[in-house]
Amino acid sequence: MGLRRHWILRHKLNQLLALLGAGLAMGGAYYYHINQPEFLVSDRMWEVKARFLRHYAVSREIATSVHQLPELKNRENHNKDPWGFPFQLEEDQLNRRYCVVSLGADGAPGGEGDNRDFRGCFLLHESDGSPANPFGGWDRKKKSN
Repeated sequence: MGLRRHWILRHKLNQLLALLGAGLAMGGAYYYHINQPEFLVSDRMWEVKARFLRHYAVSREIATSVHQLPELKNRENHNKDPWGFPFQLEEDQLNRRYCVVSLGADGAPGGEGDNRDFRGCFLLHESDGSPANPFGGWDRKKKSN
């Protein structure tokens, strides 16, 4: 009976270790996935957008630099993309929208892969003139020349 009990305990311990190992592997994969630059830049761009809209709501002025934007409570308030370059704010007057831009890993316009530009554009006002929803999606119209 002692041998059987020992075997059961060993079997349960092996199951527990396998479960723990799988959990650690999945956690590591998730951590790696969410810390990829493309996910970090997207999160930071959303934050810059919210700060831009907050600045406009308070001052009725259009910010031309991320350094003009107010800080939000309980946020990291990044002014730079994951590669250390400041976000740029652009105005698309034809479509009446504003864009938060990261020039990618190389800090230069264009490129492919991590060097590509990341651009998120949004409206200040809805079509009825009401303030835009800061949690609304990005405007998907092509950039006007």
